[in-house]
Amino acid sequence: RQGRDVAALFLIDLSASTDDRLPDPNAPTPPPEVYHDFDWSDEPLPAPPEGEKIIDLEKHAVIQMTQALEALGDHYAVSGFSGYGRDQVEYYLCKDFDQPLDYRSKARIGGIKPCRSTRMGPVIRHSIQRLTKTEARIKALIIISDGYPQDHDYGSDRNSKSYGVNDTMKALHEAKQQGVQSYCLTVDPSGHDYLRQMCPDRQYMVIQDVSQLPDELS
Repeated sequence: RQGRDVAALFLIDLSASTDDRLPDPNAPTPPPEVYHDFDWSDEPLPAPPEGEKIIDLEKHAVIQMTQALEALGDHYAVSGFSGYGRDQVEYYLCKDFDQPLDYRSKARIGGIKPCRSTRMGPVIRHSIQRLTKTEARIKALIIISDGYPQDHDYGSDRNSKSYGVNDTMKALHEAKQQGVQSYCLTVDPSGHDYLRQMCPDRQYMVIQDVSQLPDELS
């Protein structure tokens, strides 16, 4: 007799860059502005255009998946992560495996907001511990991000990707050793550069059109 025995944990990147607004594909192209010496307008600068943010799209994608998993009856959890430095790693639990998708869980998912840096290694290791305690036959860790792992003390050079990528690669390898299947999704167009090194067995996807994230996650 075969049956579904799945536990999935969604890990959402809450770095400051997820506060960026998505470009409106239907917006008209503004004409190029030509300035001459002393030809500056005294009018105040226009307000930035209103539009959906990356973090709004992450929420929308996860909500779609929770509705599908509710129908399937799978166990799942939703968390967000951020932080600033090795002593301030932030892990936000929106819905735990044994919690229902009620108004409290929905409010916590809806209430997440951009925070600070993208420190992936520690939160992946914490997520592995949470998944292994479920005793499910299939354990899945799905990471949704908009950029490479970085933090102000991720290595001696803040502008270097090497330390953060290698720490995350090690954490994902530890997940595989403990029977947790990981999958990374990013809306970073240059994601291939580091994800092919970071993710075991090429378990990743680069979303070319950020507005397609909800469909691609499904």
